[in-house]
Amino acid sequence: GTAGGSAGIYLNNAVPSSTASTLYNNGGTLYWNGSAIGGGGITSDGNGTATRIAFWSTSNSQLSGSANLYWDNANSRLGIGTTGPTQALHVVGGAYFGTIANPRVAINTTSGYGELYFERSGTAYIRTGLDIEGGVENDYSIGRFGSPKDFFLQQTTGNIGIGTTSPAAKLEVVFPWGAGSDAVRITQDTGGPTTVNWTINNVGALTFNPPTGYGGVAIDLGGGLASSGDDFVRINPAGGQAGDILDVMKGGVTQFVVTGAGNVGIGTSSPTNKLHVAGTAGGSAGIYLNNAVPSS
Repeated sequence: GTAGGSAGIYLNNAVPSSTASTLYNNGGTLYWNGSAIGGGGITSDGNGTATRIAFWSTSNSQLSGSANLYWDNANSRLGIGTTGPTQALHVVGGAYFGTIANPRVAINTTSGYGELYFERSGTAYIRTGLDIEGGVENDYSIGRFGSPKDFFLQQTTGNIGIGTTSPAAKLEVVFPWGAGSDAVRITQDTGGPTTVNWTINNVGALTFNPPTGYGGVAIDLGGGLASSGDDFVRINPAGGQAGDILDVMKGGVTQFVVTGAGNVGIGTSSPTNKLHVAGTAGGSAGIYLNNAVPSS
């Protein structure tokens, strides 16, 4: 063509009868061999908004852009919903992963940390991931910032630590002495007679607070608590099992008992006095005093 004159090549807007091995113009879109190879709406001077990613706004129409799709070419960063991406991919808004079998998100790090941060208004509060402050490579933890020991999973052993990054058992809880709160508490959910608490307090004391008339603390040496033939020691709450405070059983038979009335029974489950000792008929005496004179 000539400078300032007509174009060098002009293609009429028409589809030829045979498109095989043919270059033609159809509605402003360039086709070769029946397939589009160019887009309409691209001006010869390449006008557009810098940093915006172009997309087709309508089929065979114009290329458009949006401030919600931002490309920082100097730092190779993509922003979705932001014009100031700070990472390779920076999304302001929600994201959805699904519609396929077994979707997953992988965080792959070659060294250092691999973490997820949970922030509010730009301030990070909770983080989770691998090798967070004080851990060993491939260990996993969940913690507040500055507290990587809140929950810690040791990769090599499967041990879980709460308050420690080096748990020596399947579950180890480490807490500051006298910190003002209990270290461990197990509480019954709603639906029972009342709340049941197992507690290890802030100085290491173990307490059990069952509801009135239910349960107790038992050391059972048989197959099932209080079943026939069991050997066990049971501490009951006030008004608990049979009204007793303490039971020692051998083969399902009471050997020692402290009742709710304060009576102590040896060889009987129903002491009628403060101390009630029952021997066996034709057997040994209930109380045996050794033949000896004390020094005083």
